[in-house]
Amino acid sequence: MIDFYLLEMEIEDNIALNSIRSLDEILGEFQSQYSKKVAMLEIIGIVYSDDILDESEDEVLREMARRFNFSNTTLEIYKNWTKSMLALTNQGHLLLEI
Repeated sequence: MIDFYLLEMEIEDNIALNSIRSLDEILGEFQSQYSKKVAMLEIIGIVYSDDILDESEDEVLREMARRFNFSNTTLEIYKNWTKSMLALTNQGHLLLEI
């Protein structure tokens, strides 16, 4: 699974996954617009997975958007899309229980 995410986000696999690095260092790994978009969508999905967006999580999302040169509008569109996808996933799980 990790290998898939690394490939999708265009991160080389020689990066030590267990090293402690600053947010600035981590965000610097994403070079292409594609990898930045994938990373943003994945992180938003993780943040909203518990249906709660606390202040520290929102701060990280805003910092990512700033570093990736995403507008506030783009960030909101990404958040709304991700919440919609999570809702569809939850609906799918409920359908399987019928």
